[in-house]
Amino acid sequence: MTTLRIVESHEYKAALELSMYAFQAASMSEEERDTYLERTKQLAEVWGVFDEKEQLAAKMNLLDFEVMIAGKAFAMGGVASVSTWPEYRRKGYVAQLLQHGLQEMRNKKQSISMLHPFSFAFYRRYGWETYIEYKQYGMSTQELPKIKQIKGSMERIMKPLDEWASLNNIYATYIQHYTGMLVRPEPIWKFNVLEDKGLHAAVYRNDAGEQRGYILYKIEKSKFIVDEMIFLDEEAREQLWKYICQHDSMVKEIEWSAPIDDYFTQLIDNPRIKQEVKPYFMARIVDVEQFVTQYPFEKTGKSHDITIKIEDDVASWNDHVFDIHISENGVAQIEQVVDVAEQKDIITVSIQSLTSMMMGYQTVDMLTKTNRLQGPKNTIEVLKQVIPSQTTYLSDFF
Repeated sequence: MTTLRIVESHEYKAALELSMYAFQAASMSEEERDTYLERTKQLAEVWGVFDEKEQLAAKMNLLDFEVMIAGKAFAMGGVASVSTWPEYRRKGYVAQLLQHGLQEMRNKKQSISMLHPFSFAFYRRYGWETYIEYKQYGMSTQELPKIKQIKGSMERIMKPLDEWASLNNIYATYIQHYTGMLVRPEPIWKFNVLEDKGLHAAVYRNDAGEQRGYILYKIEKSKFIVDEMIFLDEEAREQLWKYICQHDSMVKEIEWSAPIDDYFTQLIDNPRIKQEVKPYFMARIVDVEQFVTQYPFEKTGKSHDITIKIEDDVASWNDHVFDIHISENGVAQIEQVVDVAEQKDIITVSIQSLTSMMMGYQTVDMLTKTNRLQGPKNTIEVLKQVIPSQTTYLSDFF
């Protein structure tokens, strides 16, 4: 008989061994293991399936984060390190962990969940859906843009971890413009962002002395690798690029990623540089009622009523018909419909497509065109009015 329970701290080493095997990770030094275990203790709640001999068979990390959605912070349950020893696979243990994880997130009022999939198709079966894709760029130093000298200055940070708070001030302003970005308290900066000892950092200040952008990067084998480039205005963007250009005698290539709405190729003489669009993270609405009451709908100046049928095969609390009332100020109330037979003008959508739509990754028109959103035209038009236009992005990994 198996047991599903929290993995105790003294069992973390066994959980680490499972993760390293499943994700084919290289061996760790004792220092790296200690860092991993400390990160796990501070950021994760580890759940495991144990066999009748109390041997760990499968595990999953649940992370307590916050994420920005349409300019508002939502409690988010991150799912990570889902893994099973090969001798225990295909016994339904991962399904048990994911279903239990959704219940735990619901209890904690984490109305949205995110994860990085090993397989998009696999996690769609449990209600998660792609919510972000980003641009991956590469170019040679010969293709670097010509940046004019502008006002302000760049300052290298010798100990980035000591300056996490000032970096976070810039980052916290930047993330207001994207859906899906993590709110970063100190442990995330410490363990997920600035933990790499080979990481360099530099900050841009304008003429008024205000910090308006920063860059985190590594230089490896004549390649300049941007981990993160954050800027609050065009002047900051140009100065950060000028800083990269100053490395032209050291490196031959530059590699970086950017949001899907990035316009870099429009600013250079030859836009035929290496660029690729990559699907990245998946998201899932954990609890429709919790999520909708938090969601910042557009303020249209008048109220709207929508009846919507949610199809969710995993989280039974979502698999209902709901009446949603949205006030003229964009505040929503939601309740389950008792007598569905009397309802008219019902929109039908899966939890996957609902998540994609509410996060702004897929538009109402696209979902309607592909028959993933069905309903009367007048109600669909209301949805188009009340769901804010958003660009999704995530510069973190977990």
